[in-house]
Amino acid sequence: MLARQMLETQGLQVEGVSSGEQALERQQGALFDLVFMDIFMPTLDGLETTRRWREYERHQGGSQSVLVALTANADDARLDACLAAGMDDLLAKPYQPETLLNIITRWFPGTAKALPPA
Repeated sequence: MLARQMLETQGLQVEGVSSGEQALERQQGALFDLVFMDIFMPTLDGLETTRRWREYERHQGGSQSVLVALTANADDARLDACLAAGMDDLLAKPYQPETLLNIITRWFPGTAKALPPA
């Protein structure tokens, strides 16, 4: 919720879902530039959701979303698993607001504004 508020204050449009199934349903009705994908979602985890997301994109053609894994387990093995599933990047939890903005500006330079000093 805090991340959502921070991103919206940056002028970004944010949608949230609570499961992999819901994410895949939303994908069919909208284009998303950037997706933060929690690895440990109920029922359909983030890795399988990512594989299905990428498969849908391959069938549709056109541009791909940037998929960023959200996980507390940010070791090399987890990073490798995320990249193998089709993720583009990884953000370790817990994260600071500036780390979240750094991910956004890495993939979409000039999109986010600098945060005011705390």
